[in-house]
Amino acid sequence: MSKVTVYQYKVLDTRRLEAGIARRWGTREAIARLRNAVILEETATRVDSCLINMGGFTQFGFDPHSGN
Repeated sequence: MSKVTVYQYKVLDTRRLEAGIARRWGTREAIARLRNAVILEETATRVDSCLINMGGFTQFGFDPHSGN
């Protein structure tokens, strides 16, 4: 199975007007398409490509260290 690198990222929470860590992980390309998103480079993790949706993101609540 092929592997892909995913990252956690911060996005602006418009309700609180502060940046928070997103609840899903994404590829560099997918995160780049988001407005006001910042990749957390130190979180780079290789995962099976089957865990990534067509948009380049994992499911909400994804934890690569839990064996999802």
